Amino acid sequence: IMAELSKVLDSDEFVTTFYALFFELSPESKKKFKNMDAQKAAFKGFLTQVLLTDGKGLNFAYLQKLKKMHSARSIEREEFVNFGKALILTIKSSKMYNFEEKQLSAIKEIIDFLVDKLADEKSGCSVM
Repeated sequence: IMAELSKVLDSDEFVTTFYALFFELSPESKKKFKNMDAQKAAFKGFLTQVLLTDGKGLNFAYLQKLKKMHSARSIEREEFVNFGKALILTIKSSKMYNFEEKQLSAIKEIIDFLVDKLADEKSGCSVM
């Protein structure tokens, strides 16, 4: 699954589709992005660090750094939730690969976990 997911997530089409959907779900977030080219590159880095670990486990030091950075920018929990929703919906709508439901479910669990960690809440949060 990781090889297929990597192909999908690394495409410019995926990143463009993701941000269009994210800003539709979270219009207030769009104002917080000054340089979209840099943001798209950072997003691809995020995907590599947290979703494309290829069984090596999550990079918690990277998550802590990301959490601190977003906290300093006053990112709200709802923005993280919308980020997760947009990510799942973009993956589901990808024409590059048809993920099976159990694959999507596993990806969703990872994204739910990340949303909780980044939003710094212990309670469960489902992005879908």
